[in-house]
Amino acid sequence: MLRRMVASSLRYRFIVVAIAVGTMLFGVQELRSAPVDVFPEFAPPRVEIQTAALGLSANEVESFVTVPLEQALAGLPALDILRSNSVAQLSQIELLFKPDADLMHSRQLVQERIESITPTLPTWAAPPFMMPPVSATSRVMKIGMSSKSMSVMDMSLITYWTIRSRLLSVPGVANIPIFARLLRGSMLGVRTSSYIASARVLGLPRRRVLGVHMLPNAVSPLIVAATLALATAIIETAGLGFLGLGNNDPAQPEWGAMLANTTRYLQSAPHLAFFPGIAIVITVLGFNLLGDGLREAIDPRLI
Repeated sequence: MLRRMVASSLRYRFIVVAIAVGTMLFGVQELRSAPVDVFPEFAPPRVEIQTAALGLSANEVESFVTVPLEQALAGLPALDILRSNSVAQLSQIELLFKPDADLMHSRQLVQERIESITPTLPTWAAPPFMMPPVSATSRVMKIGMSSKSMSVMDMSLITYWTIRSRLLSVPGVANIPIFARLLRGSMLGVRTSSYIASARVLGLPRRRVLGVHMLPNAVSPLIVAATLALATAIIETAGLGFLGLGNNDPAQPEWGAMLANTTRYLQSAPHLAFFPGIAIVITVLGFNLLGDGLREAIDPRLI
């Protein structure tokens, strides 16, 4: 069957090329008219509800807050999975809807159910709060800049000193990574080097100068920053899991949640906390060493 498909493609190659060109043009047109987020969302629609209950233990939170909310939210249209986690003074409920469900409509239905069940909750519990929607990568917004009158360096400075500082003042914004600025700064530093000037004097093509001489010498800071950011993300994820705010699916254990579950056994079995802790340390250290190794392997100045 595969041989027949290849033979048919070669026989009608002009039709195949025409279909490929048409598909490419259609994709370019759709990309230009895309609204805001051009990155595909691979996670299903997700709604998270948190309820603070000061002074209550985990069992009391489960009985007085989590269970009534679960009973009220069960049976929502297009609801696929309903998860919950009850820790001391906090109830967390996560609702995963089917991939074809509309997120805004689902949030509206959840809000209606919450408003109907809130009067029946204990008076000492805070009203249930629905967390803001975020993407699967926990990125609320990705911003790109372009200008016909400003240089890339000027836009980079405006992004770092003006836009980034103002966005960080928004409540809830924790981090705004700007990796392109690192690469831009490295490229500007390499561009003034003597070997780049020699390559230009010899008449080498721009693509060769950029790909062979400039990029390998400038990419090492970006690799180090990326590996450090990945290690930081692992530590932050483990910290959220330790606080009970991470993934609550028992089929997908987290090191932070495993470490939190061992705190009750520190006196009788302290070795239980060793394994998830050492796994976090080894993984973070491994990514840091991986970044150093890639930098030493790619950077011609260190070979």
